[in-house]
Amino acid sequence: LRAVAVELAVDDADLEVVVRDDGEGFDVDLARLVAAGHFGMVGMLERGTRIGAEVRWSRAVPRGTEVRARAPLRQAPREEAT
Repeated sequence: LRAVAVELAVDDADLEVVVRDDGEGFDVDLARLVAAGHFGMVGMLERGTRIGAEVRWSRAVPRGTEVRARAPLRQAPREEAT
């Protein structure tokens, strides 16, 4: 790993964060499994879900990894339990 790039973009409705690196990458399907106390991808998905975000991973070209998260700037009002 020699470089990491972070991009932030915002529009009227959403914030998007993209993180790319030039590392060796990983098997996205295998990494979704929780292994021996490592909760990285699962934790990102849970946190993203809490704020209404979409979180995606992919291998970057020509090598490395890209993580992309897009979240609404405003959350919809929660319904109160009765």
